Order: sequence, then structure tokens, then C-alpha cells
Amino acid sequence: MEVLEKEIDGQLIAVDFPIQGISLSAKTVSFTDSSGKRSCTFSTSSKAREFLTWLTSNNSL
Repeated sequence: MEVLEKEIDGQLIAVDFPIQGISLSAKTVSFTDSSGKRSCTFSTSSKAREFLTWLTSNNSL
């Protein structure tokens, strides 16, 4: 397990990889990592997609 942090849209989000599930709904990304289920809401859908891309590209850690 590895914890990575991502600063996006004024939020510092720590993610405890690996990710077991991800969903995207408008401006909210929900995911389940090694610490449990979490949701992050962003100001725009493009920021949410940017975070989703980061999550999926780092999930092989």
C-alpha cells in the first residue's frame, strides 16, 4: 500500500492505493481505497475528470 497526495482545485487529497472502485458523477468522484469509501466534490466537471485520470493512472502502484 502506498499513500499519494494530489492537490487539485484547492484540495489536498490523500489516496491510499490501490483503488478498489471508482465512480464519477458530474463534479463528484467517489472511490474506495485501502482506507475505505470516500467522495471528493470539485468546482467543475473538468477538475473531477482531471482527478479521475490521476487516480486511474496511479492505481497500478
